[in-house]
Amino acid sequence: MYRPESSRKRKKCHIGRAFSLFAFEIYKVEVSIHFNCFHSPTMFAVRSILFVVLLFNCQKIVIGIDDCPADNIDFATKVANSSIVVYGKSVGKTLYDGNDSLFYITYVVDCILKGPVVSRQINITQAGQIKGRTYCQDYPVGRGYSIAFLEPNPSNITDTKTFIPADFAEVPFVRNVTNEILVNTCHLQRILPFESTDSIADVCPIVSTSAECIALQSTTITNAIVVPGGAQIGVDNIKSKSGTAQVHDENKGVNMKSINLALLFITVVFILFN
Repeated sequence: MYRPESSRKRKKCHIGRAFSLFAFEIYKVEVSIHFNCFHSPTMFAVRSILFVVLLFNCQKIVIGIDDCPADNIDFATKVANSSIVVYGKSVGKTLYDGNDSLFYITYVVDCILKGPVVSRQINITQAGQIKGRTYCQDYPVGRGYSIAFLEPNPSNITDTKTFIPADFAEVPFVRNVTNEILVNTCHLQRILPFESTDSIADVCPIVSTSAECIALQSTTITNAIVVPGGAQIGVDNIKSKSGTAQVHDENKGVNMKSINLALLFITVVFILFN
């Protein structure tokens, strides 16, 4: 069963606090040695500074490694930078073996707001936190509807049942707020998925019906999403995070970790033998 993000963060914070208490006990011993053994004040000051560096780096390693930034990207930009946008709900969530921050989702699609027709029940793989992506997904089960931003399955782009997340968090469907956003976002569609026997009016939210969107229906605007307030975002002018190949310097993160570990080792040795 998937363990919520909040519980993972609490666990990491407990570990961080435990380390802080342990490190503080070491520091109290250092202070006692300094005053009882008349060590050099300069040497004591240097060791104190190194202790602070040690504490900061360990806290950073323990607490900050799995944190996800808040996704404050506006809705229209998410739509413009996603190949597929669907409205539905998560009905299953399973962790990958050996990874508590990566999971796959069973998602029931009620309506397709952008992109080709997909199956009624789809799988969203590689959701959560993954190297190379900026934002994380949650897809909580049993918490109502959401809008998912997806990309085709890289290993089979014609697959209508398996997809991966675009580099955005899903948008929980909050009735009044989300309805207003959908009404004012132009050029969205309402298409039923394969195997659906429902009617569009019954299962699809109302989209692109604002006065501005209606006025634009008679105008040809190629590859554009219009946001509330009249701003127009050209898709061709926005580089898709998920659809465009990105270069990520994976060695940079590894090197920084190696430097931090080396610094920790030097600090511990200095404290113990001086």
